[in-house]
Amino acid sequence: MKKLNRHILLILDGAPSHVTSAFTLTNVKVLTLPPYTTSKIQPMDAGIIASFKLYYRHIQLQQAIDRDEAGEKDIYKIDQLQAMKWIKIAWSEVSAETIRRCWFCTKIVSPRDENGIPVIPSIAVESINNVEESLPLDSNDQQAAKELQQQIDLLNLHNPMPIEDLLNLDEELEVHHLFTDEDLIQTATEIEQVEDEFVVLPLTGEEQLIILRSALRIVDERIDDGGVTMKTLRKLQTCIREEIRKEKVRKQVQQKLEQYFQA
Repeated sequence: MKKLNRHILLILDGAPSHVTSAFTLTNVKVLTLPPYTTSKIQPMDAGIIASFKLYYRHIQLQQAIDRDEAGEKDIYKIDQLQAMKWIKIAWSEVSAETIRRCWFCTKIVSPRDENGIPVIPSIAVESINNVEESLPLDSNDQQAAKELQQQIDLLNLHNPMPIEDLLNLDEELEVHHLFTDEDLIQTATEIEQVEDEFVVLPLTGEEQLIILRSALRIVDERIDDGGVTMKTLRKLQTCIREEIRKEKVRKQVQQKLEQYFQA
């Protein structure tokens, strides 16, 4: 960063683990927020985290619906690797516009035009206190919130939790916890036990092709996007067929080698 002449502002809350006194920083300025102000002036708490959770819950309920339709019992159970994949997808969905507006909301920075001159936002920037009313900071968030509500309705839950509560669970509000060695060992043991119990056999190549053929029919009948989705699925279909072909060749070579040594 120093060679590129880049300067970074790192905003931290007052968690005990956020210790910076031991470091000599030249191009990074650390700003520690005053106590009890995180929810007011921390951009992540002003809506970025809520937007991320919106997309994560969207993915989670999509899979829950799939499992429910398949007649499975534990429709919400996932392993750690799957959760990490969902986190990556959900974070990629949080738009730059949402992040910008959340910064404006905290008043740490002001909106600026293309020349860098501060401007008054054309749309009122609000903190996300009422998720159902003010969470959609852009059209993508708005659509995701609508689909999330539809997913909740599809699951036919008894006394379903409002979206606002779903994205702000009480147990998730704790921002810091000091783990002992015993806590870490117990957590690692529990994760290993869960992962041992939660084993999903991968689909064979033939099974994947069967599913893809059905998907291609649905896309052909219901999606009119100029063939974009169809083209993507066809590429995937070609890749799977090539993998199957290579696997067959490998098995044939292996069989010939075994026959050679047997002779």
